[in-house]
Amino acid sequence: MTTNSTPGAPSGAISAERSPKVTDLRAPAFGNERASSLLGLAKGAVRRGEHRLAARLFGRALEKEPDNVEATLGLASAELMLGDGPAAERHAYVALEQAPNAPDPRLILANLRIAQERHQEAIQLLRDAITVDPDFAPGFSRLGTILTALGEHAAAKPILLRALALDPTDADALNSIGNVVLILGDTKGAALHFERAIAANPGWMKPRMNLATALERLGRPDDAMDALKGALAQDPRHIEAKVYLAGLLQRTGNPRRALHLLEDVVEVEPEHVGALFLIGLIHMQADEPDQALAPLEKAAELAPGSNDIRVNLACAYRGVDRHEEAFELAKSAVEADSSDILALNTLGSVLMDVGQEADAIPFLEKAIESDPNFHVGLINLATALLACDRGAEAVPHLEKALALGAPRKDVLRKLGVAYRDQGNLSKAEINLRLAVETDPRDSRALYALSALLERLDRASEIGTITDDLIARDSDLVHAYVVKALAADTEDALATINKALAIDPDNVDALLVAGTLNDSTSRPEIALAHYERALELNPDSQKAMTRRTDIVLSLCDWERRRELVAQARESLAEYGSAPGIDVFNLQALDVSYAEIATAASTAAADIETSLKASSGDLWVPRVASSGSRIRIGYLLPYTWFHSLPMVLRHIVEAHDRDAFEVVGFATNVSGRNEPFEQLYRNAFDSFHSLVGLSAKQAARRIGACGIDILIEVSGHTSISSLPVAAFRPAPVQVHLLGYSITTGASFIDYLITDQIYVPRDQAALGTEHPVYLPNSFMPALRQPISADPVSREKLGLPDDAFVMANFNHPCKFEPESFGAWMEILKRVPDAVLWLGHWFEATKNNLIDAAAAEGIDRERLIFAPITEHPNHLRRLSEADLAVDNFLHGGGITTIDALRVGVPVLSKRGATPSSRLGATLLHAIGLDDMVVETREEYVERAVALATDDDARTAMRKRLTVNVQTHPLFDFAHYVGDLERAYKAIWARHQNGQAPALIDLKDTV
Repeated sequence: MTTNSTPGAPSGAISAERSPKVTDLRAPAFGNERASSLLGLAKGAVRRGEHRLAARLFGRALEKEPDNVEATLGLASAELMLGDGPAAERHAYVALEQAPNAPDPRLILANLRIAQERHQEAIQLLRDAITVDPDFAPGFSRLGTILTALGEHAAAKPILLRALALDPTDADALNSIGNVVLILGDTKGAALHFERAIAANPGWMKPRMNLATALERLGRPDDAMDALKGALAQDPRHIEAKVYLAGLLQRTGNPRRALHLLEDVVEVEPEHVGALFLIGLIHMQADEPDQALAPLEKAAELAPGSNDIRVNLACAYRGVDRHEEAFELAKSAVEADSSDILALNTLGSVLMDVGQEADAIPFLEKAIESDPNFHVGLINLATALLACDRGAEAVPHLEKALALGAPRKDVLRKLGVAYRDQGNLSKAEINLRLAVETDPRDSRALYALSALLERLDRASEIGTITDDLIARDSDLVHAYVVKALAADTEDALATINKALAIDPDNVDALLVAGTLNDSTSRPEIALAHYERALELNPDSQKAMTRRTDIVLSLCDWERRRELVAQARESLAEYGSAPGIDVFNLQALDVSYAEIATAASTAAADIETSLKASSGDLWVPRVASSGSRIRIGYLLPYTWFHSLPMVLRHIVEAHDRDAFEVVGFATNVSGRNEPFEQLYRNAFDSFHSLVGLSAKQAARRIGACGIDILIEVSGHTSISSLPVAAFRPAPVQVHLLGYSITTGASFIDYLITDQIYVPRDQAALGTEHPVYLPNSFMPALRQPISADPVSREKLGLPDDAFVMANFNHPCKFEPESFGAWMEILKRVPDAVLWLGHWFEATKNNLIDAAAAEGIDRERLIFAPITEHPNHLRRLSEADLAVDNFLHGGGITTIDALRVGVPVLSKRGATPSSRLGATLLHAIGLDDMVVETREEYVERAVALATDDDARTAMRKRLTVNVQTHPLFDFAHYVGDLERAYKAIWARHQNGQAPALIDLKDTV
């Protein structure tokens, strides 16, 4: 918000500038003819403004007649005009001695006291002057002018009227009475007085400036400019008239003409504060904060006490993202005047800029207290309340701003969001639709409306809305973006490409294009979009994270090595690796201690960010009722994926006599996919949190009376941790999706096992481990297709030793790939069977194999297919080989499910022991080795010993039936025992602590 003071407005200082007429002193005529001649010449010099000549002539007259009162007064007056106060005072007292009843010496002495800022003495002298001469018009005029300048308008008015009764053409009195009635609210009367003052003394600039002020207040800016042009016609070099005219031009929409005038001013007077301020203001209003800085900084240097300048300079600093300097200036402006609404509003705005909305609210509230009709402040306060999830409180402020005439486009979107937060979804929809209609280019309004319609299960309407917008304006990039988000994949790709054709540098469009190409197996195209988005916005966390995911997925070992080096360097220095979510650190060559530190840093960042915008990390909680434990699952997404697939079966299997199970989803597909509907139906009740902030989502959970909240995302690219940060449940647990420490103070327990996270590593995490008796990871007996399959149909050599790894390639790393290549070298008839995820990945792996001397034909890539078909074909493998750093989860379970042994190497991190925990749960501990050398030797031994392979497969077939890994009901029973043990501790008032289910019944 910028401010503007009106140049030329009456000031508090008593001006030394007076109408030349008032400086002519009336005195009695004396009879010496020779002295009279000199006095005549002196008076002529006074009228011409030649005060030095006048002083000499008055002095010569006194030489002729030392007792000539008129000459003494004239000399005193001339000396006053020349700035020689002591001489003027001496001669004034001489005149007073010579003529004790004359008013004129008292007038001269009064003017001297004004110059010395001894105003009360001046007032008394003038009162004495009009006492000795009740018809002394200059005395009344000057007394009224002093009282006006001192703010004593009621006292000044009758005195000035008396002056005008005595002399209707007294320009000083006319100008002063104009100022008085202007201040008292009679603007028309003031203008008439100023016009009469100009008529009385056309060469005097002050009433012309004051007339411009009155005319501007009367809503006659053109007449005000004419008045100023008239002043400049009298004196083309008059600086203040130029500055005032420039201010009028700026306020009436002629900023460039104003700048031209102001540039003339600063060329003549480089340190003119008003001109510098206006130049800065004009650039700010033209959204050119970089050009506003220099003049405003100079103005602030020259006038350090001006709040107007401080506030506008703070706004300029905001405009160039120099928030620290903006904060200090705005803070100093508030300290200087705690009732300055513009300073308060600016300080609040700066705090909002840096995400400290909770701290901004008190300043914005104070601004509204000072001026309840300050609509800009009302909007800003509402914005801060919305950011702090206090939307219900924002509604009345926004409604009032609208009633006060605030621009609808500034209010409607916020009002829609505020009504949504209040729970009034019908009014939310009305206002968001109005916002889109009022300002089709407001992308945030369309995004908010889209999210609301998804929440109302009316996502199908989004296409109609965006099509209508595009029909009216085919260049609305955000309309294409929203349409793409709601469309089917192929239509979405075509739509987002149209958006990028309009604006190739639109970051939202680039991110959506990246996501769509990412999800449709076009990683290289997606990577190009993400990298371009990062060039435009280096802080885009999504672009950074997805770029890392894709680089890992492409298996470009050189880029991967660079990534690892950067990650390790950053972890050592900062405890985090920007651009790599903590989940992906598990696939890199870093220790669990480094991963745990990164998790703690990420969790602390979440808390810091949320506290800055929302204040305390707390929401009201309703206590559950009834005998059942109420479990809430906090779901990052609901579409088909390995995590929802497993969770759906867990939820369906829960004992409803002991548990009530509630689902809370922060993301849904919005396309009514069959799996998603099955997933929702698995819960006793299901709540969509789509479109809600973290705090709003937490409030919804808190209102449901959840006993134990199960968080399943951790630090993955789609995370629900910010919702859990508000502690909407008394006990909070992490399960499955991320599986290691979250580093978060608000997660109490981690469901795990003693192989995956042994006790000596549990201390690295912030949660208390709950050790299941078997693997923490459940295994489902997924359906296997009955369609016949053969190696020939699969493109596999019939007599080859087939090693398989169908993990996503983001888990591949050079060391395990090198081990596979060594096995291929030592077993000439062996092949490596992989998933054909991406063509670029395939080519990179073939090149890496060729560098090891392995023919490309020995790497066989199978297309990704439906899961039952994949399980059927996977049975044709001889051995599944695990990754070293980030072991397979579902892929390992798939291989064991169809009777294919899995070879795994136990590492130093939980993710490198995933194979070990799964193989232990199925009784194949001998398929877990400790070193790379053992890994290669074990694979070679199985490859070259048909009997050993046959025996291993038979043993595995039996173990699938007899060991706990595939006993899903037993797994759910153990999980429920864990939940009961956790809840029992809480009900007994015990703090969270390690729980080992082997020690419980």
